[in-house]
Parts: sequence; structure tokens; C-alpha cells
Amino acid sequence: MDGWSAKRGKGWRILIRPWRGEVLDYHRRYYCDADSGSWLAFSGRPLHTGSVPARAYSACDLLSKLVSHSFQGLRSIRGTFAIIWFDANARKVHFIRDQFGVETLYYRSLGNSIFCATHARQLGQMDPVEFSPQSIRDYLLYSYLPANRTLFEGTTAVPQGSAITVDLRDMSVDETEWYRLSYAVDYLSEQDTIEQYRDCLVTAVRRQVGDGRAGCMISGGMDSSAVLSIMAQSIVNKSGPEIATFGFRCPGPSFDESIYARQLAQHWHSNHTETLFGPAEALQIADAIQVMDNPFSDIGIELGTWSVASAASGNIDYVLTGDGGDEIWASHPVYAAQRMVKYYDKLPIPTSIKNRIFSALQKISDSSKKRDLRVIAKRLLPSPELPRELKHFRWRIVMRLTEIRASLSNEAAEWVLWDDAYDGCMYAFDGFDGGDDGMSDMLFNDYYTASSFYFRRLDFYRHFGIEPRVPFFDVDLVEVGAKIPAKLKLEGIERTKRLFRTAMRGIVPGFILDRKDKLGHSIPLKNWLRDKCALRELVYDTLLSNAMLNRGIFNRSSILNWLDDHDEGKHNYSHRIWAVFVMELWFQSHSSSFKIENN
Repeated sequence: MDGWSAKRGKGWRILIRPWRGEVLDYHRRYYCDADSGSWLAFSGRPLHTGSVPARAYSACDLLSKLVSHSFQGLRSIRGTFAIIWFDANARKVHFIRDQFGVETLYYRSLGNSIFCATHARQLGQMDPVEFSPQSIRDYLLYSYLPANRTLFEGTTAVPQGSAITVDLRDMSVDETEWYRLSYAVDYLSEQDTIEQYRDCLVTAVRRQVGDGRAGCMISGGMDSSAVLSIMAQSIVNKSGPEIATFGFRCPGPSFDESIYARQLAQHWHSNHTETLFGPAEALQIADAIQVMDNPFSDIGIELGTWSVASAASGNIDYVLTGDGGDEIWASHPVYAAQRMVKYYDKLPIPTSIKNRIFSALQKISDSSKKRDLRVIAKRLLPSPELPRELKHFRWRIVMRLTEIRASLSNEAAEWVLWDDAYDGCMYAFDGFDGGDDGMSDMLFNDYYTASSFYFRRLDFYRHFGIEPRVPFFDVDLVEVGAKIPAKLKLEGIERTKRLFRTAMRGIVPGFILDRKDKLGHSIPLKNWLRDKCALRELVYDTLLSNAMLNRGIFNRSSILNWLDDHDEGKHNYSHRIWAVFVMELWFQSHSSSFKIENN
């Protein structure tokens, strides 16, 4: 099934379009029951749990399960999926998304019709094309769109673990949540944590290793190293094909950790490809933006993945990644920051004094290094402007509301919505059912917010005809993670994944287990934007162009102030500069005529 495929009926239409290079098996992914007239189509890789490697469901299997057990039948499915199910007897069509929302599915009401598609752009660019002021504000806050929002007004993602049901008799729409992660669990001891986590991770990875040319994205960190190590031992035991591994190298002191990925590839005798990621390679952002349904901005995530996916194109059929380990083990720095600052939050210090302390820290000059006392000092305390209820999200804010408002044109400031500005991340705390341990509610929140940010880079693999697989989002593994006490995840300030490392002894080589300098997807963007190079020239030219000025979103003086302060080393404004640059390129690629005054 290549190109466009459509299903339509009175008042509804469904559009399915594969990514470039993707060939959909029509007979497995679509099935119509001749007797009832009911049919089902799906994307993704829904898996049975009874065998390792797991056997994939066909559309016929899924239709039978849903007819027999309705949505509850989905709880036993592993892997990823987005399902469209037409129940002819009930005259209802259901749009269903997997437990954590790895696969994409969007819907939109337009007049008396409801449309559904696998790409937001397919729906958002239908006439009339309108953009959401709420979503533009949220993008500037976080550099991506949290929750289920899109940049297109009226186009919404089906929530993860949920089904949107359209009753075709009256066109009413209903939402059913069929899965929600629970932290109301019996906690594990240290030994049980080690044993259950190891067993579940090994199973999760082996479920994903199957027919076809296997690939693995490795950074040299614990998560991807564990995935490759389990893959290598699983495939070797089966005398299967050689694994192809991919990583990128970012030159520069305190940023390049590719040596560990190379060592790991040599250890497991994988066919390793390493791509160079410097300012010249970052110019590929213009190509990557063509694939984005909505703009998202983190240069290490977006272009690192693009670089690797491009290199892997044509060489592998599927790739396993280490995404999701941070949400299990609280190993992202924002969790440690929240743990430290929660005591500061409780101090009876007047807001005026906290403002002075924060302002004083902001006067410290920036550093060219990633880990530097000046950088830590400027980032340690959150702005008093940000409500405490945001918790760890205070360190994920790219621009505060006052900064956004000051940077916008007068027309944009009136158009953008300012009420309930933090709902995009705050809503996800509401369903938390665990104890008050100062950690689990934030991890729970991230499965409903931040994870969607990481999933969108998986679209780059799909663009190059590669199926991404994410074993750390295996339901059984995540549910074991919810049973691990918070005190065993983040110990102290930066001691993370101790029990993970213990569980992986004998599986992951010691030179990885004993590392203490993991940097994550670190890219020296702030330095590139201060150097005279083609990337800096492109960013500056774009931000100061007539096209951007005429779009009417920002005032030119604010952009100039950001660029000057960043150049002079007063602040590291690289994140906001890059976020606005990406958004402008996205508009140029997908809706070049958009102007604020036209809304």
C-alpha cells in the first residue's frame, strides 16, 4: 500500500500515508470482515507476549481481539500501534493509540465531518489552514508541543493509551482511556529490583529482535549499551545476521564521547558507522524540518538522529534505541535539580529577595564548556516567576512567559493566549496515583509529556525507511520501573542507575558500567553560534530576514538583543535562538504565507 490510501463514509474520512521508503503490507495491516462489513487498519508493530522474539499481530488478529474484548483486549498487546477500527454493527469508528503514544494518529473536526490521519500536516493543511496561538506559545515555552497539541488549530493527537470514538449516527465524539500507568504498587527490594529489571529488559530487547537487518543506535551510555549488549548476545546465540551500529561524533572538549560507542561496537564486533556532527553537518536542519509534523527543537536530538538515520538508510530494516531509560531511573539532570531546590522552595524567603538572588546569578557570564561552575550557578535556581507546581519542568522552560511576551510584536502579543499557560505539562500530574516520594509523580508526568518529544525524532528513521523500536518503553519494563522506590533511583544528587549497572554485570562490558562522565546528546551549539561559520550565518540571516519580520510574530529588537547577549557571552541563549530559528524554517517549509495579522 504505497502513496495515499483512503477510507471514507458519511461524515468521516481517514487518510493513511506511509513515510518515504516505507512499504506497508496491505494484507497484514488492513482487514475487512466480509460478513459484518467491519474493518481495521493499523500502523506500528503490535506484538504477542507469548514468545521471544514476539510474534506480530495481523489486522485480522486485532479486529478479532477488539470485537471479542473491546479496548480492554489491547492491554495484553506489547510493541507499538495506531489502530483505526470501524465497527459496522455499532456504526462507530475508533481511533486508538498505543500505551505510550509511540505511533502517531491525529484527528480533526471540520464542519459536519471528522478526519483522521497518521500525519498532522495531512489534516492541518486542509482548508482553512489556521494556527493555534496556544500551541505557538507552548512551543516557545518548551521548544516542542507537549500533551496532544499540534500547531494546527483544531487538529489533535489521539491521547496515548486512549481511543477516540466517533458515533456515525450523530457524529458525537467520545474519549476512552484504556491504559494508564500506575505507581500505586508494592515497591521492590534492591535484590528484587536487580532481578526483575534485568529479566524484563532482556525480554523487552529480545522481543524487538526479529527478522530483517538489525541496527542499534549507540551513544556509549548505559541505556543504548545495554540494548546492544542484549541484542548481540541474543543474535549470536541464534547465529543470526551481523548487527549494524550507528553513532555520531561531536568534536570538542567536554562534548565528544564517541570513543565509548566505538569501544562497545568493537567489543561486540558490530558493523559500526560513525557520523561526524559539526556545525557544517548541522546545516541539514533544513532537510529535517521537511519531515516534522510540528516543529521541535533540540539540536542534539533532532540532528543527531537525522545524521544517524541518513547513514543507516538502505543498510538496515529496523533500529533499536535506548530512549526511555531516563524516565525509569530518574537520570535526567532536571530530577536532581528539583531534589536540590525543593528545600530552597520551602524557605520563608520573600519573593522580592528570591528575585534579587536569581537576577544576581544571571549576571554571571557564560562558559564555553558544558559542565562549568558558572553554567551550573546560572541554571541552579529556577526563576521565581515559574510556579513551584511545575516542579522539574522549571528547568525545561526555554523562555519564560514574560520573556515571550516581551519578544513578540504587539499584534502577536494580543493574538497569543496567556491564560492557563502551563496546562500543557501540568495536566499530566492529575492522574498520578502513587505516594509522595518527591520523584515518582515527575517520572509519571514525563511519560505523558516529555516522552512525546523523544518519539518525534523517531519519525526521522521512518523517513529513511527504517522501523524504530524502543525496548525501554516496553509496558512490562515500565511497570517494573514504577515499582522501584525513588530512593533507589536517584541516590544523592548525581548517583543514578546504580542498580541498573549491577543488574547488567555480565551483560554490559565493564568499561561502560564503570563510566562516570556520561554527557547525553551534548552538542556545543552555543559555541557554534559564537564562531564565524556557515551555521551561524544561516541562523542570523534567517532570524533577521524580511520573511521572519513580515511574519509578524517577533519584534526585531528582541531578536537583536538575544544575538548580541549570546555573542558577548552574557547568556547562553542558544536554546531560544535555535527554537525560534527552527520555527521560522518550519513556517517557510510548510506555510510560508502565514502572518499574524491574517489571524
